[in-house]
Amino acid sequence: MEQIYYWVWICSVLNISRLRIARLLDRFGSIDRVYKARREEYYNIEGLTRAEADRLCSKDLTQARAIVARCMEKSIDILVYGDPRFPERLASIDDVPYVLYVRGELPPVDRCACIAVVGSRTASEYGMTAAGRISRDLAQYGAVVVTGIARGIDTAAAKGALEAGGRVIAVLGCGVDVAYPPENAGLMERIAKSGAVISEYAPGSAAIASHFPVRNRIISGLSVAALVVEAGTRSGALITANHALEQGRDVFAVPGSIFDRGSEGCNALIKSGARLCDRAGDIIEEYRGFYGFLRIAPKKADERDGDGKRPALSGAAPAEGGADKGVPRGGAASAPRPAPDFFSENEKRIYELLSKGEGGIDEIARQLSMPAAAVMSALTDMELAGYVRQTAGRRAELI
Repeated sequence: MEQIYYWVWICSVLNISRLRIARLLDRFGSIDRVYKARREEYYNIEGLTRAEADRLCSKDLTQARAIVARCMEKSIDILVYGDPRFPERLASIDDVPYVLYVRGELPPVDRCACIAVVGSRTASEYGMTAAGRISRDLAQYGAVVVTGIARGIDTAAAKGALEAGGRVIAVLGCGVDVAYPPENAGLMERIAKSGAVISEYAPGSAAIASHFPVRNRIISGLSVAALVVEAGTRSGALITANHALEQGRDVFAVPGSIFDRGSEGCNALIKSGARLCDRAGDIIEEYRGFYGFLRIAPKKADERDGDGKRPALSGAAPAEGGADKGVPRGGAASAPRPAPDFFSENEKRIYELLSKGEGGIDEIARQLSMPAAAVMSALTDMELAGYVRQTAGRRAELI
């Protein structure tokens, strides 16, 4: 137990940089000896400033004990470097996080095909649909989706994997008890129930802009590959891709329109050698030989049409004879179908109208007294879950 206090003390209380900690460990051999060293010994460490050495001379563990107590109170696990449960895959990166705070249960990372799915916070409908669909299928194959649950692509990826009953590891740039973005508080809870929400920042730590590029190395470090779904040339998702390359991970990218600036980063990655991905199978085929549990997912109407060809990610309807043959398209169903239990109240209301044949977004908004933007947002979530297709003319229909 004392070692945990020492790790929290040096990482969270003293905020000594990871590079400095690595040098201290090289010199003293263990965190115990780092903690118990004398001032003169600290002064002899190359690269350690006098101010940092003086901070190390403060042996007060009061704050560290308070952080650990808070974790115990909130059922937050603490994994420290050297713990047998600490993922070897993550421990192997150069810039290792020496402490991980965990809500939920971290999957057995070293035995899993963990796939990082990242992209733009200001994603297009195309990007959101692609992220949700590919992540859903990755989960059905048996992979674990690793993402940051920022707005946009990250959120769509996490929701897609969860709707398939899969496991998600969410890596935060704040404490695991801090919901950021705030609207994803419920999503964090869902992830923690089947997977894990993790951070190297102590509970209660606020979301600071500088934390997010730093945490990206953990997203790629936990993963065997990184998938960039949609990214401009200055997107933070490209930082994750660069970390992945430096860590020896594979990088995949979803192609986008040559006229869309939001896809310039993905298209540039593909030109530079990243593997083009337009379905989950493109990724899974690379790792099935290493992770025997990966399976062939059942054929889906939105994955292959009747000719065996993959339709575009925009959601083309299956050919005649597909998995949902006989379901009415664009008209009234023979009888209203009950909405899935996990839908929100607004989603259930929209689903009911679609079941009765009403598919116009503006008309749905009028009948339900909802803003059209809120209707479109709900429809996107329903589409990611695989129940709705948005069509031309601001309309939607059940699948």
